[in-house]
Amino acid sequence: MSTPPYGYQSAPQYQPGGPTPERDNSFGVIALVCGILSLVVCGPLGIVAIIYGRKAAAAEAAGTATNGAMGTVGFWLGVVGLALTVIVIVVMVVMLALGVALLPAAMTTSY
Repeated sequence: MSTPPYGYQSAPQYQPGGPTPERDNSFGVIALVCGILSLVVCGPLGIVAIIYGRKAAAAEAAGTATNGAMGTVGFWLGVVGLALTVIVIVVMVVMLALGVALLPAAMTTSY
């Protein structure tokens, strides 16, 4: 092949193998964002992070995504966020039950 004259560009070269498959990395991003938000703002978003974390892992295994690690981190952040939410709810219920149980004794005490 000869070099084109000065000022002209050569034609683009053919790349064998056909077009590359389209990547869908949105599952990993959604899992990570929901996992972080489940820790900071709203614990039930951990459920969304867990679901999309699994979808991201499946998409990476199928070869349609490249951010499986992001989905895995989102999955585990979702698990931790959901676990913390459950712990907080249990502690609040126990405190409410103890408060209600101790309330009559506190009201009868005279000073």
